[in-house]
Amino acid sequence: MIQRLFSLSLFSLSLLLNSPFTHAENTVISAVCEPWPTFTEPDSNKQGLVIELVREALLTQNFDIEIDFISSSQALMTLQQGQTDVLIGAWKAEERVNYLVYSDSVYSAINEPLVGKDIYLAANSTSPEYLQLISAFNTGLAQLKSNGRYAKIVNSYYLD
Repeated sequence: MIQRLFSLSLFSLSLLLNSPFTHAENTVISAVCEPWPTFTEPDSNKQGLVIELVREALLTQNFDIEIDFISSSQALMTLQQGQTDVLIGAWKAEERVNYLVYSDSVYSAINEPLVGKDIYLAANSTSPEYLQLISAFNTGLAQLKSNGRYAKIVNSYYLD
């Protein structure tokens, strides 16, 4: 009887662990960005406003990011060559339209030198996952805005 209960318990535990309702690990994607005070800061706790917004939006869709901080020219080249999944902190430029796909605006810059320019998450348009990544991000960003988390994050940064 005890052996049967033990077997039943192991079977139940096995079903629970293999259940689609158990928490699955997030898919980790690679990201690059240039260090930019307040927005993308490698040495700060949350790594800056834009990174915090991107990370939170992606987490709502079961994605997490690993970030390399490199120069903007290196970041664009790395993305173009398919060595990374996304670029954080991109802004739209005519010369990039041919190979980048942009998310919805993450944030609109209010500081020099990009006053009034929108900041985006960008993916290489030749990547097979670009549509999934950008769509997931846009969905997560909309959720952050609708539940008030977006405003809370932005307001936690002291921007003049």
